[in-house]
Amino acid sequence: MAQTKKRIEHRGRVTVTHRVPRSSIALAIMAHGESLEMFETIRERCGDRIDAWTAVVDTDDVETARNIEKAFAGIPGAVHMLPWIDDKYGTGHGDYAANRNRMLALAREHDCDYVMWLDPDDPPVGTIPDELDKPVYLFEIKVEGTTWAMHHMFRKDVKIEWRQPIHEHLEFEDDPEVANLIGVWLERNGSGSYRTDRIKTKALPLLLKMIEENPTDGHAWYYLAQSYRDVGMKAEAVAAFNHRAEMGGEPQAVYWCRFQVAELTGNPDDYLIAWNTRPTRVEALHRLAEFYNARGQYVVGRLFAQLGCSIKPSEDGMFVERWVELYGLPAAYAHAAFYLGYESGDADLIARAVTTWEWILDPANVPAEILQPAHKVLFESNLMEAREPGSGYMTSGYEKAFLDKGVRLTEGSISAQEAYFLGTLVSGWDQDRPMKIAETGFGVGRSAWAFLENNPTCTVTSFDSLLTDNGHHDDNTKAITLAAEIIAEHFPKRHQLIIGDSKETVPQNQDDWDLVFVDGGHDYETAIADLRNFASPGRIVVMDDTVYGPVWAEGVVKAWAEATNPETGFIHHRLESRDGPHVWSVGQYREVAA
Repeated sequence: MAQTKKRIEHRGRVTVTHRVPRSSIALAIMAHGESLEMFETIRERCGDRIDAWTAVVDTDDVETARNIEKAFAGIPGAVHMLPWIDDKYGTGHGDYAANRNRMLALAREHDCDYVMWLDPDDPPVGTIPDELDKPVYLFEIKVEGTTWAMHHMFRKDVKIEWRQPIHEHLEFEDDPEVANLIGVWLERNGSGSYRTDRIKTKALPLLLKMIEENPTDGHAWYYLAQSYRDVGMKAEAVAAFNHRAEMGGEPQAVYWCRFQVAELTGNPDDYLIAWNTRPTRVEALHRLAEFYNARGQYVVGRLFAQLGCSIKPSEDGMFVERWVELYGLPAAYAHAAFYLGYESGDADLIARAVTTWEWILDPANVPAEILQPAHKVLFESNLMEAREPGSGYMTSGYEKAFLDKGVRLTEGSISAQEAYFLGTLVSGWDQDRPMKIAETGFGVGRSAWAFLENNPTCTVTSFDSLLTDNGHHDDNTKAITLAAEIIAEHFPKRHQLIIGDSKETVPQNQDDWDLVFVDGGHDYETAIADLRNFASPGRIVVMDDTVYGPVWAEGVVKAWAEATNPETGFIHHRLESRDGPHVWSVGQYREVAA
């Protein structure tokens, strides 16, 4: 029911009072197991813009019902405890569309102008205006700098219905006008995804049934691909994403499917294919810039970064990585410009890098809620490095010591972001004994340094063959030896370097390590042997280059996939982290490998 609200203006000595329309809103929620705090947050964020509410919970979820009633006490509304509607295939997953449609039907019974549905873990941010005049409103959803939009509020007379039992979406009977609700967005606090076991036992069987019934269901194909991706079935995910892209349809969806293929393969050709499908999007260009920067091909990296920076922000509403548009591409440009200037002695390029990082780190340009914490630390370090070589991560103190001694590093190294990740991983050790760490692939010692610097009591055992992947010794031997000497000076009696083939040296030097980092030989035989030789129940394992495009990393990708196979593997895959297309993975041994 439309209401009015006073708006007071002061004009000189005269006070004028206006009556302005105030659209009433009924809140609709479907919940299961959420805390009282979640519902209280929604009420607090919505302020006085909830005029009525409806909540649907399962018949036996008494605690959630009480939490909702307590949070919204004083506002007209009711909790409806109803049995969960299963999908028509009987998979046990449930028909989310049917359950949400029941929720909306109950919410429409309130004498309000609009219905606004919210998930308990997506509280709104911003002020919902008093006057609403559009039939349907989109709310933007933000997660770590990535945004997309969904229909979250509609006038009660709009004919709207949820479709699809899984990953449900709204469809309209007519074609109502849709507008963005300016100044309001949803803050996603949950994962927005299913647990791995639920995907395997419920989601995948349901999606396959839906596709069997309707092979042209693009919605089901997309979420089948996403589900495969989320449980680590990468080959199946790539095939399904490609199939969905070939089906055509909404250009944003085609682009995102092609982009997901590239994210899974790490292949620069796949990123180019993705960008070619939608040249107004820049995520693929960002990954290409990072790809070539990570390989020291800074001229190419800078070109892709510059191209991306020249493209205006996308008007798409599907999974736009706003952080890439705002600071990801400028940061990739700064990275390339710094190293090009560092290697050539071009002070102007270094100055451009400094200016760019200063701009990114200014909250007036990049708000704190968008700048990811790991990126902030990295850029601060890069800025320090550019101003004073040897003070940051880009060429760390011990690497600068090589240059001071006239030694040029030829061995590759982990990225600054991965060094930060490894340091953070070991910094929270809370046991009453020193942490023991082992690694294959000492290189120039950056990973060992990250461990030792961030955990002041840990010990690190490094295994290295003194060989690069192409079998060369030369400067690499000198660099590794010098790195070990420098680390020994900074961290006395805490580091040991064991030289030889890790397939032999690791079994010969076993210890009760708490964490192992596998970044040695990239051929399959060495990679799988390292994973097996480090195996011990409960031990944490990190492996580098687990999703990579180059041929030389295929052995690592194969070894990690085999070791983490849900049916036959011996490692629980926990998470992936990345620096552009460069990906490393974390797992935990579940049994001693045979």
